[in-house]
Amino acid sequence: MIVCENGIGTSSLLKQRLKKELPQVEHFKLARIQELNELELAEYDIVLSTLRLPGFPREYQIVSPLLTKEELMRLKTYIKDYQRKYFAKVATRKNKQFNGKLPQTLSFIAATAFFCTELVNELQVKKVDNTGLDLQQTIEKLVSEIGNNIILNEAKVVTALEKRERLAPIGLPDSSLALLHTTSCAIKRCHFAIFELTEPITMQAMDQRLIAVKRMLVLLAPENMSQIEQDALGTISSMIIMNDDALTLFEQGDQKTLQSELAKRFLKEIKSGIPI
Repeated sequence: MIVCENGIGTSSLLKQRLKKELPQVEHFKLARIQELNELELAEYDIVLSTLRLPGFPREYQIVSPLLTKEELMRLKTYIKDYQRKYFAKVATRKNKQFNGKLPQTLSFIAATAFFCTELVNELQVKKVDNTGLDLQQTIEKLVSEIGNNIILNEAKVVTALEKRERLAPIGLPDSSLALLHTTSCAIKRCHFAIFELTEPITMQAMDQRLIAVKRMLVLLAPENMSQIEQDALGTISSMIIMNDDALTLFEQGDQKTLQSELAKRFLKEIKSGIPI
């Protein structure tokens, strides 16, 4: 289990990296802070967190979204020790998502396809004039560009985005991108937008270096997301850092190209989950 603040942004980057670097771990669950009281912690062999969890009743490991070499080495050693101590508990678990019930499976696939189609069709790549604006003012302007069909209260969403930006760096290393994301009760439904800034903003990247951000990738979601919504937004986040070509696509791609690539990735994910 990977514990994070909202489950739609940098935590999805971490999940993608972990899947690549730790093939011995078969299943990953992103859990938001708000969900912890509802989860059966005993179902998870290992708990990782991108932030400190005062009073958390289980042992856990803190890692950064980028997963540094030192953290990866520590995790590999930790997992080896865990396997030695609790080998029986690390037995392979079957994926119970569909539970062998094909009508429910069909409904799940249909709902996923409908939601992903909405995300793709509503994706906007928009140029925004932020000349002379600081980061806070730029965030305010970006939120105002999204519209009241997505946002119930602009001030609350701006506050939530600023809080997330202060929590930890959101710039993507070796790029001109920042992933600005949050969940809030002031957001009606999930939305993904890309804003090209007329004036780059100097920001800290996840590797602590400074970068000039020219495009803001904005991921918004309501506070209570379904698993379908969380997985779809996580797919977008992980897609950004899949490889250098993907990073370039988000840095330079136009709206039509990005919609096409996003649709292709969603289709691949949906097909991989069909058990027939």
